[in-house]
This record gives sequence, C-alpha cells and structure tokens, in this order.
Amino acid sequence: GIEQLLKLENPTVEAIILDDAFQHRHVKAGLNILLTDFHRLLCDDALLPAGRLREPSSGKNRAQMVIVTKCPDDIKPIDFNIIAKRLHLYPYQQLYFSRFRYGMLTPLFPEKTNSRKVLSSLTGDEQVLLVTGIASPAPLQKEVESYTPHVKLLRCVLSLACQWTMSHGVLRSFTQPSHMTKKPVVIALRQLSFQRLVRQLSIKFL
Repeated sequence: GIEQLLKLENPTVEAIILDDAFQHRHVKAGLNILLTDFHRLLCDDALLPAGRLREPSSGKNRAQMVIVTKCPDDIKPIDFNIIAKRLHLYPYQQLYFSRFRYGMLTPLFPEKTNSRKVLSSLTGDEQVLLVTGIASPAPLQKEVESYTPHVKLLRCVLSLACQWTMSHGVLRSFTQPSHMTKKPVVIALRQLSFQRLVRQLSIKFL
C-alpha cells in the first residue's frame, strides 16, 4: 500500500500518516509518535493479556515524540515533572501533554433537525445513552455526567457484528416509551461509531 502511494505522480505524495502502525517494523517511519493515556501510563501497564501493551514498554525508545493524552484540566506543573521522570525518555525524544476540548453535539440526522447543542446545555432531566468503542471512555463519561447524572454507558468492545447487535438491543430498550415518558433521551456517540452502527444493522431512527 505504501509503495503504491509513493509511486503516485499526480498528485505526488509528500507525507503518509499511519494510525496504529508502531508495531509495523517493516515500515521505516520518518517520525514515530507514541500516545499514552494519562490515567494509564505505559510505565504502569503490562503486556497482554495482563495489560494492554503489545510489546515491552522499552519499545517506547523507537518514538521520537511521546504525547500524554487525556490530561485533566487542572493538571499541575509538578505533574509534568513527575510523569517526565517516570517515562524515562531520552534527550532525542520530545514530550507533550494534551487534553480534550469537547465540541458541540451535532445531529446525525440533519434532515430531522439542524439544531446543534453544547454539552453544557444538557439538563438533569435528560437521559444520555453514551455509545463508544474507545479504550478509555472514563473521561468522556465524567464530562457528560457533570451535566446530567442519568448517563448509561454502552461500550462496544466485542467483534463488530456482535457489538453492534448488542447496541441495537440496548438502543431499542433504552428508547422504549416507558423510558421516554420519564425523561428526554439523548443518544450520544462518535461519528465513526454511528457509521458502523448504521452499516452493520441499517437502523432507521424515527
């Protein structure tokens, strides 16, 4: 795939960005960027199946850049120093810290409604079904729960066909009239999750 892309002449390819390619040893990348979760630093993790690492943590030495993701808003300068020491990076490695900035809730069915809303507009009377396949949904769930306590998390961690079948059942049960008469329901999911859900089950929302 990469060799074919490099052969393109119109337009010519100047850069190829690969997602989740750190273990592809045959790929000689010009820049390796390694991400590690603030809530589960790679130095605190273990190899599969005991943990989530696919290789020993020493593999981080191949990265030219390390980014600590999902940092809390109130992270303190001393935390930067503590994490930097614990990661044991080399001088040639750059260390960065990032955090989420949540955008607006965008309707997945614009033909039904074009209204967008910010998370802060959620009220305590609204139920939220949070559908996600990300590995660490805790920060996202915490953010939504800061606006309404009625949050039900649906994690999609199985095979695609199985996980979305499960989602279909939960979606139907969660939006039954018995629930709708109690509180308004908001189904929040990432765009990629929505596309998979519709593709697998051809669900039509009323």
